[in-house]
Order: sequence, then structure tokens, then C-alpha cells
Amino acid sequence: MQHSLFSPQISDNINEAVIVLRNGGVIAYPTDTLYGLGANPSSEEAIERLLTVKGRSNSKGLPLLLDNIRTVETIVSEFSEIAQRISAHFWPGALTLILPAKSHLSKLITGNSRNVAVRVPNHPIPRALAAAIGGSIIGTSANLSNRSNLLNANQVSTIIGDRLEFVLDGGPIENDAPSTVLDLTGTRPSVVRIGVLSIREIEHTTSIKFE
Repeated sequence: MQHSLFSPQISDNINEAVIVLRNGGVIAYPTDTLYGLGANPSSEEAIERLLTVKGRSNSKGLPLLLDNIRTVETIVSEFSEIAQRISAHFWPGALTLILPAKSHLSKLITGNSRNVAVRVPNHPIPRALAAAIGGSIIGTSANLSNRSNLLNANQVSTIIGDRLEFVLDGGPIENDAPSTVLDLTGTRPSVVRIGVLSIREIEHTTSIKFE
């Protein structure tokens, strides 16, 4: 597998990470916001292992990072006009959308709900990983639950490296804020979390008002 966008070392690291993911392992990798924990979303056993590594409740659900905007229609049951308008402006980017999930998704991903959190990150490494394993990869932050965010591979290796099969070093993360999260499953769009993107910027760009 060749990744012409990357240096030979990064390309080799991506190839190794993909092998781990296909074998049901859990990795850490850089995104455009924080370092993330990754697993193959089609492997229930891998998802369970990731939740154990993070110390996260099964009921909270897990976000998916996608290789491109077209993949969203394989993940969600409804990609509304509002969701399309927002994603067209801000994907790839630090904006997560909660949308109605297709029934085939693991309950561990949806948090036993009917919804799923998705985004296309503005970083080539997670998009390459997602593309190599079917279009999506679990993308929860690589910190332990309720602990500080991790912004470089050394921090990840020191704190949770012994729990992981692979840490993909893609350099330090300049940004220490998470993605902004919008819930588009109700009758009106609502704000779940304010992160890198401000609500004012989203409203100004899309002419959509949020609760």
C-alpha cells in the first residue's frame, strides 16, 4: 500500500497501523484536533478493547472519522439538507455531526442510541487509515476518561502506550481544542459541545441558527 502524500517513514507507519487495525488491534494516531484512539468499527471485539483501554462507559458511544464526505451515506440513515449544507462548508474540519445511524452499526458505537457522531477530519493520516479499512475509523480522544488531552506521540506512549498495539507518530498537535459537536437529529439543530469552531462562525457561514 503506497501513500504518496506522506514521507516514506510516515507511509510505513500507516501501513503498520492498518495491519494492526485489520487484525483487531487498538492504535493511537494524530488528527487535526487531538491524538485519537483508533479501532476497526466493524470489529466488536476491537471496539470493546478500545473502551477498556480508555476506561469509557459502553453507553457513551464512539465517534467515527471518515475518509471523505461520500462515506457518510454508508454510516447514517438520513443525511438531511441541513447536514449536507453544514458539512459542505466545514468538512474536512473540526466539526462533528450527530446524525441518525444505520442499523448495522455496533451499539457500542451508537451508545445504544439510534444516532452516530461522524466527521471528516482535516488531517491526511486518519483519512488514509479510514480509507484502508472500509471508510471509517473510531476516533475518540487518546486520553483516559476524564484526564487531560494528549497532543503528541510521546505523551500517548508514556501514559497508555503499554495498552496499545501501535502508536502512529505524526508529529505534535498544534491545537489543543476538540471538535465542535452539533446534534442534527432533532427538529432543530442544537449545540452539544463548543470546540475549535465557534457557533457564530457556523451560523454566519450557513445561515442556520442553533439552540
